[in-house]
Amino acid sequence: MVENKDIKALFARLVNQLEAIVPYADACYIENTTHSLSKDKTGIEANSEASAGVKIRAFDGYQYHEVCVQGWQPPALQAEVQLLLTRLKSRAPAPQTTRSLSPKIDKEMIEKDFSATPLIDPESITPAEKAHLITRLHEQALAASDDIINCRVSYREEEERRVYVNRNRKLTSRWTGCTISIMPFVRTPDGQTRYDHHSRFANGFEVKSIPPDDLAELFARAPKVRAASRMLPGKYTCVLSPNVAGILAHESFGHGMESDTIAKGRAKAEEYLGKRIAPAAVNICDDPGILGAHGSVFFDDEGILPRRVFLVKSGIVTEPMTESLSAWQRNYTRSCNGRAEAFDHKVYARMTNTFFLPGKDDPKQMVKGVRNGFYLHHAGSGMEDPKGWGVQVAGVLCERIKNGKLTGELFYEASISGYLPVILGNIAAVGKDFSITKDAGFCGKGHKEWVRVSSGGPHLLIKELDLS
Repeated sequence: MVENKDIKALFARLVNQLEAIVPYADACYIENTTHSLSKDKTGIEANSEASAGVKIRAFDGYQYHEVCVQGWQPPALQAEVQLLLTRLKSRAPAPQTTRSLSPKIDKEMIEKDFSATPLIDPESITPAEKAHLITRLHEQALAASDDIINCRVSYREEEERRVYVNRNRKLTSRWTGCTISIMPFVRTPDGQTRYDHHSRFANGFEVKSIPPDDLAELFARAPKVRAASRMLPGKYTCVLSPNVAGILAHESFGHGMESDTIAKGRAKAEEYLGKRIAPAAVNICDDPGILGAHGSVFFDDEGILPRRVFLVKSGIVTEPMTESLSAWQRNYTRSCNGRAEAFDHKVYARMTNTFFLPGKDDPKQMVKGVRNGFYLHHAGSGMEDPKGWGVQVAGVLCERIKNGKLTGELFYEASISGYLPVILGNIAAVGKDFSITKDAGFCGKGHKEWVRVSSGGPHLLIKELDLS
């Protein structure tokens, strides 16, 4: 394996060569590896994926020019940079602008190595031990209830390595993540197959320590999921769990508050900057620096260190998440949100850990105050239309609330939909609890450009919520 110091040394030389003729250049080595195991009644399946390579960029005062080289090949890198230099020398002059000819970069000089600190390094665990874990959980699920006809248990292991260099930064990182997902299947009396799920994330193999109460709750829900009704569409008062609140935060202030989407004129959020969209108790943030969350990064793919971005502060739409080009175009403050899926993909403004901040309300009192409504346990996925600000959260498992009490009556795969300002404007209470969802989420931009994310928040009470 190539040493970080060797990568940084070559990157520094190449950046200096480029900056002899352009205002700014940087270089990033990105290495991604994943291993996965899954177990169901058909047996065990194993898969592995890996990619590694270098992205070198030069900013000419108007736009970025990029070259990418797979793996670590110094001669090929040097040759590509020479070709790039030739093209840059023959380019037409950049359009006149009153802005600085350099993108927004941090001026502080930093050279630092970062590393995740798993309690149990997954590299120290044999494949047989990992297979034994998912087999045991699979057998435990089948033994827990006669209603469970099958159970898919998946283990996913991720490792990322990054080396980033620009004129002010020499940064390296190693990040590891492990996820276990448990998906019991049941069959309804009319022959439909349904599923429930529970997933858990940690930086290392300590993910194996699933609380027994969580498993018992999951398996005990099987007969209720089997018998669950379909939702009668309508407007209801709902209490959202932190899981569902987190997906709403991600979808409501996700892509529409990514600065490159705004810069392209594709986000209604721009009309709301500085304006009220929700009650004063509502705060929505994106924070890449939360320890132990799946969406966290030590620095983004443009060398920016983490800071908390208030997308909504005290109900006011505040600032977008940014990468360097659109921040330069719109004069936005930079945040640690410039992310690329892999070395051969562009850097975009992307979410990391997006969540509602806690408020002052007691979640138990929220439920007690609902005469006829629903508690939303968890959801499967969501979508947002940044230009129209329509939001949908799908695959929601709901439980009826009657006269302030949970009834145990479940409704399977309901959907939340509506116009974002209306949904947020109808938030009536924000819980004083808080959690980042303990699973491993991934988010695409236009059905591609996948990066890891997390979401979360407190319980929320929302009136007049559209469920179907």
